[in-house]
Amino acid sequence: MPFSRGTSALLGRKHTRKSKRIRRVLALFLVVAALLVATQTPPAAAAGEPTVTRVSPTSGPLTAGQVVTITGTGFSTVAATGAVKFGAVASASYAVIDDKQIVAVVPAASAGGQVLVEVTNTNGANTTGAKYDYKAPSITKITPGWAKNDASSMVTITGTGFLGTVKADIKFGTAEALDVWVISDTQIVVKTPVDDQVSSPTIDVPNGVLDVVITRNSVASATDAKSKFLITPGLPTVTQIGDPSVVKGTDDAAVGTTLTIQGTQMWGVSKVSFGSTSVAPESVATDGTSVDVKVPARGNGPVDVVVENAAGKSLVNLNTGFSYYSTQAPTITSVYPNVLDKTTATKSTVLISGRGLTGVTASDVTLKCASDVTPDSATSISDTSLIIVVPGSNAAETCDVEVKNPTDGTKVTTKTDGVRYV
Repeated sequence: MPFSRGTSALLGRKHTRKSKRIRRVLALFLVVAALLVATQTPPAAAAGEPTVTRVSPTSGPLTAGQVVTITGTGFSTVAATGAVKFGAVASASYAVIDDKQIVAVVPAASAGGQVLVEVTNTNGANTTGAKYDYKAPSITKITPGWAKNDASSMVTITGTGFLGTVKADIKFGTAEALDVWVISDTQIVVKTPVDDQVSSPTIDVPNGVLDVVITRNSVASATDAKSKFLITPGLPTVTQIGDPSVVKGTDDAAVGTTLTIQGTQMWGVSKVSFGSTSVAPESVATDGTSVDVKVPARGNGPVDVVVENAAGKSLVNLNTGFSYYSTQAPTITSVYPNVLDKTTATKSTVLISGRGLTGVTASDVTLKCASDVTPDSATSISDTSLIIVVPGSNAAETCDVEVKNPTDGTKVTTKTDGVRYV
């Protein structure tokens, strides 16, 4: 059935009210959306001096050239030149990336330490913020720690402040390095100088321990134990322990006393080993021919003495034996020969074997017969061997052999029926 006029008017009013509600909802949605967009949009940078919050990397050498990234705010109005400084020195080259970032080339410095990274815009400069640390050259390790003076070697130097280093910056004593390869700010490979007495001017690289010094912008690395370097023809050697006038095998010293070890190429000795016991030296001769050391505590008996420097360890040979004085009574395992001539005018040479025989003299040995017999002489060959020369006896008899500790006469051992005069 067709709508009446009244019915049509009623429907028109309902449609109008519905349209208004839709428009109100849409308007509210647009307001909320606008607020959300506004909260997501960062505000414009506030006017004022710039801020510097970070510099990366944070450190580098004294030389110019390292590129760093400066982070902060207020960089949009930074001038094209002279507006970026490291301490009091301006960067010669930099680029403003945006309001928050600058890439700059670090200028050179004449001393190590931290400096403020300063940025100036149209409103002024920051007075606080991130700092850049200039690293003066320093040496923490040299590997290997030695080289021969007649042939150049490659050595690796570890430390800081090495970027920009050239061979003229590195000295071994007074001699300049032959070449250098900069691996990083903390590591360089160096070709050592070679002693030369022919060319003009001559290169003087003496044997011995030298200081390696690296100089950057007139700042030199410190000289300490880590900067020492050994120049030597080869390994150290031991030629004599103690007084060379003493009979071999008796050149011992008591624990705690100072012992001189003689040899060759002993510069820079860092350790002296008595068997498995090691001690630091007291002193080393400047000509590398001897080292003084306190004898360490150890068990009795013979050991080999080995000295060690950066070139390596001395080899064991016939001259390296050392026998500690026994603190106990000696022991006797055999006497040979044990049958001697009783003729008074005849002397007999006897070998006594055992332990703790180092340093034993004639006064420490007695043949206990009816009348005690004292040897004419006694020679300690080693801690285990003793040679005595004894006179004849007045009668055919059997004698005990008595040996005293040479440093403590109360410690005595006796070999019953040790020899027999016939």
